[in-house]
Amino acid sequence: MAVKHKLGKRRLRKSINFGRLATEQEVAGDPHDKPHTTYLLLLNKIRRWWQEQVEKVPVDEWDDKRRQALKEDFEFVKDIYEAL
Repeated sequence: MAVKHKLGKRRLRKSINFGRLATEQEVAGDPHDKPHTTYLLLLNKIRRWWQEQVEKVPVDEWDDKRRQALKEDFEFVKDIYEAL
């Protein structure tokens, strides 16, 4: 059935769970049921990015242009922190 209907992993899993071929609508789910992006998810992405950057080249080896650009880009984070 999977080959005949060219099922992807998600539709195949649903079909197995249902005991029948799952429809496209059943696989798609509710369009209003979207995951929410939280600030913690975003902060963790920034934290991982920062770790990668400083592992490649330590901050004290960055040129002034790069440092200044990042300070300007992250100014809003400082503003949020200070507002709290």
